[in-house]
Amino acid sequence: MLRFELQLYVMKQILLLGLCVIMVACGGTTKEKKYENTSSKTEIYQIDNQVLSSDTYEAKILYTPFRFADDGLVERLEAMVDAEKQLFLGSDGLKQVEKDPSLRKWKLDIEVKPVYQSEQFSSFLISVYIDSGGNHGNGHYQVLNYDHRFSDSIEFTEIFDDKQVLDMISERTIISLKKELNDHKWLEKGAEPDMLNFQFWIYTPVGMLIHFPPYQVGPYVVGSKSVMIEKDYLVPYLSRLGKRMWGGK
Repeated sequence: MLRFELQLYVMKQILLLGLCVIMVACGGTTKEKKYENTSSKTEIYQIDNQVLSSDTYEAKILYTPFRFADDGLVERLEAMVDAEKQLFLGSDGLKQVEKDPSLRKWKLDIEVKPVYQSEQFSSFLISVYIDSGGNHGNGHYQVLNYDHRFSDSIEFTEIFDDKQVLDMISERTIISLKKELNDHKWLEKGAEPDMLNFQFWIYTPVGMLIHFPPYQVGPYVVGSKSVMIEKDYLVPYLSRLGKRMWGGK
């Protein structure tokens, strides 16, 4: 899949995943507690893994067990995974495999892992890998940052009051990854101050961990990359919710 095709695929998935978030959300813009915890803070919760197979594809979906589960969190994770699965099953390339049995089966691997969990916040990384029979497969991410207080997802725009935070994150990302990457033009394009470039962010108590899939900040051969933006850099830009997450006055 060419870089343009990958970008098109990702844009389609963002739109569909946005619809999924709307479907699972309840009520208007005012956040209120919608769900009760389905497990105690010490209980481990497991969403059922899935293995799917047909004449044209194989799919494997794995969930790492996690804590602090409530119905809202489980619904969102399952909706995001289902959106990825439906995009895969509805792709034009897979339809070609259905028409031509000589083509190789496609493969879909999705892995859902908690990155950080507490009674207040949880963050999850969803890694998606698709093998469409080319020279190599393609991977991308989805993330869920979740506020247990309101049983709702946390969006990038909710945690910052100052749009100049994008300039800061861009600058810190480029400084960090220049040590690893040779093609600085590719890096500067993939890490320019555009919110979409930092959409795969993960909450941790020490800062914002941002993931970059293959092709975003460098060629496929360099793989995926990640950068930690320490909370000291974030504090000057934080909203009220952001201060709940990372502190600051």
